[in-house]
Amino acid sequence: DTSVALNARFSMSEAPFGRGYITSGTPLATNALVAVRVYEDVNQNFVFDAADRPLPNVKVSAEQLTRFAKSGEDGVAIFEGIASFRQTDLKVDLKTLDDPYLMQSTINTSLTPREGLLTLINYPFVQGIEFEGELTVNLTKDGGVEALKNAPIEIYRSNGELATTIRSEYDGYFYSGLLFPDIYTLKVSDEYLSRNEVAINQVVVVSARKSGSFIPDIKIKGDKINYQESYQPYIAAFSVESVAKTYFRYVLKKYADIDIDKSLSVYKSRKDNKYYVGFSVYENE
Repeated sequence: DTSVALNARFSMSEAPFGRGYITSGTPLATNALVAVRVYEDVNQNFVFDAADRPLPNVKVSAEQLTRFAKSGEDGVAIFEGIASFRQTDLKVDLKTLDDPYLMQSTINTSLTPREGLLTLINYPFVQGIEFEGELTVNLTKDGGVEALKNAPIEIYRSNGELATTIRSEYDGYFYSGLLFPDIYTLKVSDEYLSRNEVAINQVVVVSARKSGSFIPDIKIKGDKINYQESYQPYIAAFSVESVAKTYFRYVLKKYADIDIDKSLSVYKSRKDNKYYVGFSVYENE
């Protein structure tokens, strides 16, 4: 006289990431479903294809919802039963990656889920590149070489964007840190070169398009600036550069008929930090 009944309910949806179908204990018609795929973009085309490697056991968090999920063997982390129209940021915990040299190729996505909709977000990763080298200056007196220490080195990407700024060590050694594959241009700070009386005439370009590249022994060499003693009488001195330049233009305009533009100059004195409008340069006082 005993009967037992077992009822089960589940929702099923087609999965656009290789699983065929996905099932859920929460109604997919009234809740949102979000899948995040993390993978190593081996061919760097921002498209998940046969050449790419899924990244398993990577923690992905939905920040505003205080929830997280881990990716499976296919690199997909799934968030079930998400309420509709609640915006959240999807963030990858970089500490859970199986390779410390992987870098995220895209920025984190902010998503507003909708009921009855399965949303797939792709987060490609790429092997970062590194390079190292030495920053030195040629000495004019004895022909020797000296390291330039604590020099700010600006690293620019191929599109002209400043990627990062690093500093040389006490022996002139510098290391880029982990960067995205690209072609980089290295430039030592103008203010540092001026303060140390060094000129660098070469353009240093590092080509590191292949992911995982390490490029050693980059040489950046400067030359000590040779100074020649000479004399210049000045017409006027100013504390503000813009005022000095305005006066300079006024003098040029006033004496335009005698062509003095090649003789006139504006310079800043290191002695008192004033701006001088000077006339010609002479070997003797």
